[in-house]
Amino acid sequence: MLYIHPVLQAVGFLVFAYALVLGLARFRAKHLHHKARFLWKRHVWAGGIAYGIWMFGFLFGAWAASSRWGSVFVTGLHGKTGLAQFLVVLAAAALGLYMHVNKAARTRLPLIHALLGAAALVFFAIQAVTGYEVLITFVMRY
Repeated sequence: MLYIHPVLQAVGFLVFAYALVLGLARFRAKHLHHKARFLWKRHVWAGGIAYGIWMFGFLFGAWAASSRWGSVFVTGLHGKTGLAQFLVVLAAAALGLYMHVNKAARTRLPLIHALLGAAALVFFAIQAVTGYEVLITFVMRY
């Protein structure tokens, strides 16, 4: 059961990476003045899937840690950065949904959305390293 969480997060990362590549096209076009085709609907679809997987993965990991060890934060930095990542992903998803529902020409909100996505990516990297330590320290011992 404890191996489901890292698999979910890894799959979420792969879908996120795809959404990120699609979003970079918009960034290049709007801010770097390059010619780039932004596949908006595909970006929204992939981003929504990725954010959903990551949020479900966090909740599943928190539940698994709490069930197995009695606390979410027994994993130390992994649990704390996981919570921070969850909040960043929630904000990025909410902002993405807001822009999707309320379509308009924008510059700042998409940039904030991209920065939140970049922060989620940094948190994912920390999660991958600390998650490996959790696997070695807690999971593979049992």
